[in-house]
Formats: sequence, structure tokens, C-alpha cells
Amino acid sequence: MTLGTAGERVWWSSFGRLVFDAAGDAWRGRYEHRGGTLEGRLEGEVLRGTWSEPSQGKSGPFEMRFDATGNGFRGHWKYDGDPGWRGPWDGVLCDTPVEGDGRSLGSWNGHEGGPLLAGPMVGEVGTNDARVWVQARDGSELRLRVTAPDGREQSLSAWPSRAEWLCGTFTVAGLEPDTSYAYVLESAHGTTPRAHFRTAPLPTARKARIAFGSCYDVHDRPLPIFESIAQEAPDLFLFIGDNCYYLEPDWQSEHTMMLAQLRNRCNPTLAPLLASVPSLAIWDDHDFGPNDSDARYPDKDRSLRVFERVWAQRSYGLPDATGVFSSVRFGPVEMFLLDGRYERLARQQILGARQLDWLEERLRASSAPVKLVVSGSQLLPLAAVEKDWECFRRDAPGELERLLRFVCDEDIRGVVYVSGDVHLGYLLHEPGRARPDGQVGPETWELTASPLSNEPWHEVILAPGQPYDPYILRELAVQNYGVVDVDLDRTGHEIHFVLKDPAGRTLFDQPIALGELGPGKPGERQAPARPGGGREGASVGAGAGAALGAPAPRSADRITAVLTFGRTAEFVRGETCLAYDLDARTPLGAPASVQSVFPGTAVRGIEAAAAWPNGKAYFFTGSRYYRFDLARRAVDPGYPLDIAPHWPGVFPERIDAAVAWPNGKAFFFRGSEYLRYDIAADRVDPGYPLPIAPHWPGVWAEGIDAALGPLDGKVWFFRGDEVVRYDIAADRADPGYPRPIDDEWPGAGRRSQSSS
Repeated sequence: MTLGTAGERVWWSSFGRLVFDAAGDAWRGRYEHRGGTLEGRLEGEVLRGTWSEPSQGKSGPFEMRFDATGNGFRGHWKYDGDPGWRGPWDGVLCDTPVEGDGRSLGSWNGHEGGPLLAGPMVGEVGTNDARVWVQARDGSELRLRVTAPDGREQSLSAWPSRAEWLCGTFTVAGLEPDTSYAYVLESAHGTTPRAHFRTAPLPTARKARIAFGSCYDVHDRPLPIFESIAQEAPDLFLFIGDNCYYLEPDWQSEHTMMLAQLRNRCNPTLAPLLASVPSLAIWDDHDFGPNDSDARYPDKDRSLRVFERVWAQRSYGLPDATGVFSSVRFGPVEMFLLDGRYERLARQQILGARQLDWLEERLRASSAPVKLVVSGSQLLPLAAVEKDWECFRRDAPGELERLLRFVCDEDIRGVVYVSGDVHLGYLLHEPGRARPDGQVGPETWELTASPLSNEPWHEVILAPGQPYDPYILRELAVQNYGVVDVDLDRTGHEIHFVLKDPAGRTLFDQPIALGELGPGKPGERQAPARPGGGREGASVGAGAGAALGAPAPRSADRITAVLTFGRTAEFVRGETCLAYDLDARTPLGAPASVQSVFPGTAVRGIEAAAAWPNGKAYFFTGSRYYRFDLARRAVDPGYPLDIAPHWPGVFPERIDAAVAWPNGKAFFFRGSEYLRYDIAADRVDPGYPLPIAPHWPGVWAEGIDAALGPLDGKVWFFRGDEVVRYDIAADRADPGYPRPIDDEWPGAGRRSQSSS
């Protein structure tokens, strides 16, 4: 490494602004903290010397090791006489390297050899063109060679400019729709490995699979989540904000911003995804400026230059409206990429008047069956306002109301929303609104995917003591990415909103009917279908259980869990528990709150519960569970936890019912499937899940709400207002079932609860 010729250089360091004046190997410097000064000598990549703060009467040695690019150093310091180093002294170069000074325009983790420092990255693709972004090694000729399936080749040349940090985008024209092309980049420094991209399909295409994510912070180690996304082979990937994190050293200059962007771009597990899957981006606060920065950020135009330099999209904003927003058509989907920062004013607006006008104009003009609105900030959540989290309901309720009302009243069909930012994964839903013509407007669906590689947020909404939010259907505090899977030939569920974990396992899968994304008659729509988990496409059971008919509507006041304690039980229904004498077959008083009976568990939304032989009860809600000590009548410390990592093989969320058998096995039910769990081995037995219907004679084929038992060799299964009694020894339902719950357990059914 060569740190270059003599002269002053400005750095941002652990002790504020630092200015070095180099004369050969002799370096002198001054820094902001307490008017300090430094003197040292450079030996190779290491600067050693003495710091001094005369006003404090303190001094001591320092040591700084510069990285190979000359753009950063890591070091440490101590006081005179100290036996060991006191603390870190790190820094990043604020000045842009100039030609001939020996420093690099690339990041510390850029490619060590070949024609590029960073990239390639496939950007926006059209039906007849494609964009390929690169950061070249130097300003010499760089060639892109693209090869069609029939062997025809075209070549483009560029001479990258240092004024643009050697970054640039090749635009390849004259291509065929929905066609895979091979490409390489070459210069005097060598040739990149062969890669491929695929052009966009025609607007008449029936399918598209779009992955997306936000909050990409940790970059300096392998990130399996990007490998999982690449294996997913999506048609597109959307980076929807916080695509890197500017910290104080990063927003000091345009050069430090570029270094931050490039260090994320060069992560080795991300590189294969970028080289083959077209990638589009919008920004949020952390890749715009400081935390929660908005239109008042003084360096936002510098941020915009950097954003446009490192992404490869056809357009950004409008001639009369600055920003990064645009619309992109891909087969049956048109994406509306929003800019939630350039015109944002906290608690006043997010998009601004011109961008909102543009969005309405483009939505009205779009012929795409599916219109995907892409926002860095969440739209629907209500509890976020009380938590004081950035969102449309807090910062731009007027814009949100105008948009949702416009989509409803103007008959804009097929609109769905994706968002990021909050370090939590969400499925959100709003029922259709009343229209002036007496019809009901479209359902509103939003999928939030966050974070890709930052830490999940420590606080969740679906937990005791948190504000109620009617729009939240699912909430997951795990790293994740989202998939919008569109297939117009999949009648009745043309769209799937899917959230996946870093290993590519499905956390939930919500089908959405395209017909629900347009106006309908009042009362003709049913409640949203419950999203499935990891086994996509599981069939509805048939056979013995099919004779019992389709599942009853899953009303809010159904029995969701029953826990037995000797000869008594607690029937959980909504937010209440009913204590019950199992011998006398009579309730023990009036219903009490869940919180009073099982303190610390999920007050709302207990979906399943089971008592274990170890004196613990387990409560399942969404993707989390609570362990409850029956003797202490308290939740064990550290709960709730996520189901997926702690219950190997069990459905990762939305468990319908659970029951422990007397033989050391437990059974978990969800939809039309069940699992057998070995309690001693603490894992699911091989070969599961299986369909309920052929293996549980006389029990409903799907939609079990809860289970009671074992009690005297029997287990009772509940669904809606009915119950089935199951004989454990005979392994089948007893004759004469199902029966009304109140006929079997007087006072426990909904009929009795309503009359009381």
C-alpha cells in the first residue's frame, strides 16, 4: 500500500475530525478532541507515534494500521506509562483520493484482482434492454460482452471516470423478452467469471416472483440469507431501504458515503445474487443520512448523487420532482417504488404533493393486473403511532387516507403493498371500505420484511400490555425476507405474500385472491384465509374425516385451548378462561381473564396450549410460545420465544391445537395436517407432518380448534360449536360424534357463554 504524496488529508476518527500533514514518512496531525496533536512515522502500513493534549497535561503513544486501500485505519492509544493499550482509535478518510496519490476508490473488501473493484450488479431490466452496474479497477477501457442463446454477441466499451468513483452502468439494447443472456466484463486487468441475466417478460406474462428485504447492516461476514434468496431464483430483488447504514463517520463526505455503500455491495455472499438477479432499490433514513433524517437534512442532494451512482435504474424522480421514485413494469406486475425521504417532514408528510399526484396518475394509467406499491415505511399499522415508530399513520395520515380512498373510490384494482424499516416481519390487512356506489372497496394487504441482517427489534406488538392493532395478522421478530409470488392462472389465490427466514424456510404464506383487490358487494367477502407455514400447498384431507364436512367459520369466541389440572380444566376462549369441574361436568363460577388465570401469557390470541409431564404448560400464539410453571403459576423467565428454533420440526407458527398423549408423545395440529412429537427426544418423529383425515378416524379433516385430555382414556377435540370424543385405546372417535359442546360439557359451549 502507498498512502501517497505529501500534503494534508482530512479523516473522521474516534476523537473527531483529524487532519494529517504528511512529509514523506513523517506525519503530523491535529484532532478536535481537546485540541490534541500527533506526531509519528509511517513504517509500511503502520503509523506509530505520540499524541498530546497540552491543555490537559496528558500524552501517550498511539499506533494506527491503514487498510490496503488507504481509506481507513484501525488503531489504539494509551497514556504514558500504561502497560497496555487503553482503547481504539479508528478513522476513515474524508477526502476523495485523486489520481496518482496511491489510494483506492474502492472499499476495503473490494475485489483483489480482475477488471472490477465491485460488481457486477444487474440493475433494471426491460423486455428489450438491461443495465449492468460496475465499479472498475481504473479508468482504462472496460468492455462488456453479452452473448445471446444463439451465440450472437454484442460488445460495449466504457472509460470509467474517477469523478464518479470509477462507477458506471452499461445499458444493453436490442435484446429479446424473457431471454437469458450470458455476460463477462474484461479489461487489461483480466476477465470476470461468466454470469447470466434474464430480460423482463412481456406485459402479457402470467407469472412473476419478486423477493425483497430491508435493513442490511452487518456486512463484514458471510450472510446466508443472501444465499437463500439466490437459491430462491426470484425474477427480481427489491432493496427497499436501509440498504446500508450511514453512521457518523459515513455521512462526513461524499467519499465516506461511497465507502459505506461499496462495503455492503462487496459482501461475498451478496455478490452472486447481484450478478444474476435484477436488483432495484429505494432508500430509507439510514442510507439517506442520519437516523430519522428527512427533507431538512442539509446534505440530501449529496445523498442523492451517491444513490444514483451505485444503483442502475432507468429513472429517478421527475423533472419537476426530485427523488428516487419510479415505476417499473415486469410481466403482470407494475412496481411503484416510492421515495419516503427526500420530501418527508416528520408528522406532516412522507411523499409530498407532487409524488403523491404522480403515484395516483401512474396507478390510474397502469394496465398491470397486480400493482405493487413499494414503501420504506409501513402504511397500515396503528400501534406504531402509540409506540412513536415512523410510519404513514404517524407521519402522513392525510397522505395514507388519500391513497387508500383513491384506490377504493377510483376502482384501482390489484393494489398490494410491501414495506420495511421496523426490524420485524408483519402481515397486515384492512377490510374493504364502503364506496359511494354502495359496494365494498378492495381489501388492503401489506407485507413487511425487515431486517435482512440487522438485529430484530426487542419489542413486539402482539404481546401482553402492548397497544391493540386491528391491522396486524402476523408479527415475527426474526431476520427475514419477503416474496411476492404472482401466478394469474392460480385462480382464487393469484398472489401469495410469503415471509421466509435466513435459511429460506417459510414463516408464513398468505394467499390473496385477485378478485378481493377490487370492489364487491357488501357481505360477500369472508375473513382472510389463515396463512400456512412451511409446507406449501398442503392438500385438504379426505377420507374418514371428510364426512364431517367443511370447517366451521373460525369465530373470535371459539374455544382455542383447554388445559387440564387433575380433575379440573380451564377452557380458553378469546381473552377469558372458564374453570370447569370435569367430574361434575359443571363450570366453577364465571369466566375470568386469561391474565388473571395465567399471568404473563399472551392476553390476546392464545391459539393452542398443552400441559407437559414436567409440570409446565406451553402456550402458543403466532410464531411464539410461553412456558408456564404450573406450580408457581407464572411464566418462566426469558419467555416468550420463537417456536421455530426451539421446537425442532414443529409448525413454526399458527398452531391450531396441541395435546400430550399418555405414551410420551404429543400431537400438534394445523389446518389439515398433524405432527407427532417425541417428548423425551424433544423432536418431531420422522415422516411427519401427515394429513389428519386418514390417521384420525372420525375426527374432522381440518380446522381443529382445541383438545382436552387425556382423561379416563379419552381425548375431546373441539371445532366451532361441536366436539368429538376420541378413544385412545381403540384409536378412533366414539360413535355418535360430533355433538354440540354444551351436550357434552354443559356450560362450556358458546351457547351457554352467550346466554350467561
